[in-house]
Amino acid sequence: MRALLLLLLIGLAGCTPADKAVGFLDVAIANNEDPYLAYVYPGEALKCPLPECTITYRSLDRDFNLHFLGELGVGGKLKDDIQVADQVLEAVAKSWEDKGIYNVMNKPEKDGIALDTYCIVGFITNNSAMAEKVIAHSTDYHWLNEFHYQGDDYFRRLADESWCVRHIYKTRVEPEMLPKYVSTLIDETDKVKSSRATLAARVTGVIHTVYVLGDIVNQEESVPMAYREKLKEYQDFAFSSLKEPQLKNDTLTIANVLDALLHSGYPKEELDRYVGILERRQTSEGFWYPNVADEEKMAHVFTTFRVVLALERYEQS
Repeated sequence: MRALLLLLLIGLAGCTPADKAVGFLDVAIANNEDPYLAYVYPGEALKCPLPECTITYRSLDRDFNLHFLGELGVGGKLKDDIQVADQVLEAVAKSWEDKGIYNVMNKPEKDGIALDTYCIVGFITNNSAMAEKVIAHSTDYHWLNEFHYQGDDYFRRLADESWCVRHIYKTRVEPEMLPKYVSTLIDETDKVKSSRATLAARVTGVIHTVYVLGDIVNQEESVPMAYREKLKEYQDFAFSSLKEPQLKNDTLTIANVLDALLHSGYPKEELDRYVGILERRQTSEGFWYPNVADEEKMAHVFTTFRVVLALERYEQS
């Protein structure tokens, strides 16, 4: 009896916030209980090429996060979900090689795919044919009209296009064009950073470029000094934003900032305080609310994905 109790205590002691969240996510995915991830855009009609499979833009958001967790070695109760997500993404990528993109300035295709989703799928699956399509849809190293998004959503142009630049870099398709895509993205980042949008919107835009520059700086032996300088500038801006009262309750943005900083090689010890904040905000059920000032179950599953990614990346840094 004493030995059994000891084993139980050891098991409880070894259950991290991320472990607890994985258990929650396994059930939440099966029940499709997040209104954010369950949402279907009016008129969308995505087709899954696998049997007994349906996809939506938001279900693919879920699969993206499952894939990223799998990259970090997360498994356990999510192992099967991650495997299915990867199978879906590979099949979708193959079926989208002949698809175009509908919401771009250059050669929009009525029955095409949304730019960000197309580029994320191509990036994850390292699909060169899709990268060629992405390049073909660009004009002046952009894809979206400058005013495609307005107000606090202005950053979304930068966010969407950043995935396309990551996709192009990863596949090494037409590498001679990459510097111009990156410099254009940096110019756009500076606009977002100095805009009048909310701090959460500005920092969310900036960290998308942190991922891009982090990919390049940490993988290439020789990169322009301007890339290193801009990466440091954007990292420092993102880190300093965590100290601002506007983000105090914003759990989702805090998690996203931590993940981007850790991915791009920011000093882990600088982030200890914010990791502790995230861990203390976990609910007894194992999930996180997007904002502690508004405990509504909208995007709580999505937020939990993002927090787990940040915590796992912190542990492995």
